[in-house]
Amino acid sequence: MAATRLTPCELETVELNLFSGTDLQPLLEEQQEYWSKYLRWSFNSTKQLVMRNLNVRNLNGVVLTKAGRPIGYSFFIQEERKALIGDLFLSAAYRNKSTERFLFETTLHRAAKHPGVRRIEGQLLTLSLSLQNESVYGRPLQIFRRLFMMTDALDYSLKPYPTGSHLRFAPWANHYLDSAARLITHTYRNHVDSRINDQYHSYDGARRFLYNTLHHPGCGTFHQPAALVAIHTPSHEICGVCLASLVESRVGHITQVCVAPHMIGQGLGYELLRRSLSAFRESGCEAAGLTVTESNNRAVRLYESVGFHTIHHFQAFTWEVQEHLTTPDLCQKAN
Repeated sequence: MAATRLTPCELETVELNLFSGTDLQPLLEEQQEYWSKYLRWSFNSTKQLVMRNLNVRNLNGVVLTKAGRPIGYSFFIQEERKALIGDLFLSAAYRNKSTERFLFETTLHRAAKHPGVRRIEGQLLTLSLSLQNESVYGRPLQIFRRLFMMTDALDYSLKPYPTGSHLRFAPWANHYLDSAARLITHTYRNHVDSRINDQYHSYDGARRFLYNTLHHPGCGTFHQPAALVAIHTPSHEICGVCLASLVESRVGHITQVCVAPHMIGQGLGYELLRRSLSAFRESGCEAAGLTVTESNNRAVRLYESVGFHTIHHFQAFTWEVQEHLTTPDLCQKAN
């Protein structure tokens, strides 16, 4: 069934923190069904977290309503000078390009008005609108195409790669956090992914990214049995890391694969993935997923070599905020 077409003048935008979890529960349950059906990912833990924060009026964002009924929402989190859009979702009955764009641009504007925000970024897995490198409110929007990849071949026995005696592999432990943060900062210097996620720019940012990956449910529940590091034995330095989570009871997710630049091309990335996928299988998983930037051809080829294939395309974006932001009349613009 085609989505109902609405103009912005038929819609009302309301601050997210004026709603309770109960108010948005039908919309969140529809979102949970969407994630499970199309991404094989349980949205339940995120749904519960959103509802808890709504109930204490502790979440910023926008709710889109028609005749007083919520039909879409977004939320964002401010981290110093950056606002991170955590999600943006519209009910299927109203999910079309014009309504999605209206919610997206309204969310950008609302986040940009928060004191101190100078950068907005996000990865919008459920947005069907195709964004472009364009100008929004007079500021350039940078778009990065991303792939959601999945493998069902966990029962397929991949052959070990002979990495040699100069490497040893160890299960992930929290005392590797600082070394892993240094590795990520060094590896992602001038990498396309550091343009998407500015936490890769610094040691403190990379450490915060790793801590959130280990302790917060945004990328699933951290699964230590499938997480590991590679150690260069002569120097005792970490030269590779693979982190993993569970996003469904039988579906794993590779949350981070990082290989030191001087080790690329020696089979280390392959071996980290092979060991992690084997651990998922031993934990009873039937499938595993990951995300990757489409232009990162080397990584895409690596993932395909161990059985991953693309099931979904989505977009990441960054938007630098000007100090004085003006808003066009969206009703007049739509007519």
